[in-house]
Amino acid sequence: ADGQEVASVVSAQEIRVVAELLQISPEGLQKAITHKVTETMREKIYTPLTVESAVDARDAVAKILYSLLFRWLTERINGQVYPRHHALSISILDIYGFE
Repeated sequence: ADGQEVASVVSAQEIRVVAELLQISPEGLQKAITHKVTETMREKIYTPLTVESAVDARDAVAKILYSLLFRWLTERINGQVYPRHHALSISILDIYGFE
């Protein structure tokens, strides 16, 4: 890659843990953050990324995951705080001996 250092994964254990959490293959995750993929009609061409480009790819994945997690969390909280109209209900509390 133009005389620059090509990216590689230092910790296979971290890749395995993250891949397991995301339910994807460790190999796929490693390739996603260390290679650029160019698709033609007949094949996929994998070009190794420089260390700087791989860091950018890693950071982009982290930002996307954070964004998706934040959106999911706010939707869950809003669903509990402001239930949908069709989910409205009346609850009755009957405490024994309290009359």
